[in-house]
Amino acid sequence: VLVIQSLGGLGDANYDAHITTLTRRLADYLHGQGIILPAPGLAGSHKAQRAFLTDPLISGVLEKARSANLALTGIGAPGRDSTLVKEGQFVDWPQLSELARMGAVGDINIRYFDEEGKPVKSELDDRIVGLTLDELKGINTVVAIAGGSVKFKAIRGALRGRFVNVLITDHVT
Repeated sequence: VLVIQSLGGLGDANYDAHITTLTRRLADYLHGQGIILPAPGLAGSHKAQRAFLTDPLISGVLEKARSANLALTGIGAPGRDSTLVKEGQFVDWPQLSELARMGAVGDINIRYFDEEGKPVKSELDDRIVGLTLDELKGINTVVAIAGGSVKFKAIRGALRGRFVNVLITDHVT
């Protein structure tokens, strides 16, 4: 079993809930091998993103992720309490607020979409180091974990966009 990180990390890599730690822990639990994507999830600029994406190690990990037969992901919703905003170094509330004004109701891998599941383009797209929504669609089984009434529109948009085909949620949702 290979557990492959499909989006670069966000925040302090020493944090217990950092994606690299979660990738390794899941791989250990499954008695498999964790493959880490050694890059930030959101590069500082488009030029930096291009440099990361052309690095052979990083492009090799993303190629393996594209060929996976199962993906696990979360579904985010643009709000002041968003993890991206709370971190404080990736996206600020005015940027997220602008995405919401453009119709964004949710995101997967920091790639935003509207209520119908259509992508909402932003300058963030030119900085993300990770799989795109279309690349996720190419994976046979995409399991999303999301819940809470605040994420209802985001979950519905992700399902309408066919970005996920298995949903793990709570009774409120």
